[in-house]
Amino acid sequence: MDIKNLKQNIKANKNKIAHDIENRSKNLEKRWRKFEKDFFSQMEEIAKTKWKHENYKVYLLYSCFWGGDYDLNKPSIYINPLLKYGDSLYVIFHELSHSIYWEYIYSKYSFKFIKKNYNFLWQISEVMVNYPLLKLKINYKFPLIIPPNLKIF
Repeated sequence: MDIKNLKQNIKANKNKIAHDIENRSKNLEKRWRKFEKDFFSQMEEIAKTKWKHENYKVYLLYSCFWGGDYDLNKPSIYINPLLKYGDSLYVIFHELSHSIYWEYIYSKYSFKFIKKNYNFLWQISEVMVNYPLLKLKINYKFPLIIPPNLKIF
């Protein structure tokens, strides 16, 4: 599907998409609330790094076709709650894990080093997010996910 058809499809189905996101968001928020406090406190302990922000916002976006994303400069993550495969709750954990990974990196390495090696560090982050998640002691079974398209692994 090309961009033009994609835009037309989203425009033609925007009411249904908005309705579906609203319905899924209620269940997703309820599930998240069960883990929220333990997740944030345990991640700090495991990573030996403080969260940069006191609060993080989750934006639910249909257009996030790969599942989720994060913003290094803001306390924001982006999730597609309408994924057919995978668990949107896992995507929240995963994207927030990226945030603490980068907090750790920025606390240990110079800006010059990070800038020079950003692509490599980003690729590593796609694997490294697994380690703190697998060490969490919460009632959630985390899959070990290593993206197949990463060149270095």
